[in-house]
Amino acid sequence: MFYNTRKINLIAGLACLALFGFSLFLQFYAKLPPCPLCIMQRLIVLSLGIIYLMAAIPKQRLWQIVMNTLCLVTTLLGASVSARHVYLQSLSPEQLPGCGPGLNFMLKYFNWLDTLKAMLTGSGECAQVHWTFLSFSIPQWTFLWFAVFSLISLWNLLAIKSKSI
Repeated sequence: MFYNTRKINLIAGLACLALFGFSLFLQFYAKLPPCPLCIMQRLIVLSLGIIYLMAAIPKQRLWQIVMNTLCLVTTLLGASVSARHVYLQSLSPEQLPGCGPGLNFMLKYFNWLDTLKAMLTGSGECAQVHWTFLSFSIPQWTFLWFAVFSLISLWNLLAIKSKSI
């Protein structure tokens, strides 16, 4: 059976771009304000889409291994951020961390490491569930997508290493 990793990467990259587009739709059309963790997940999805599209470029085997490894690492990073977000949403109100400053404020007055730390930690605003589909929140769906992309990346790596590309 022939498994074409480049076509799979192209489809995964387009799926990531569609997910990113959907997040923009939710923000600007449905008027759902993104929290810092949402913004971080959005940036990871966009980055993953770009990496998948770069992995779809026909290059040597080493390029495919490096790009698909980068895809796997990026999906694991995204899954950890969305898992943190899901965790915050599962906390009771008395366990929630306080709300932090907005992203614009942090970018203006914090150095980039403090801003990144604050974004990854999340705050009370990240615990709010503004939208659900089939009773899953946006971070739960995002975690599911990162899990799917992780499996795709792992499968691609196994296919490349077995020389079936």
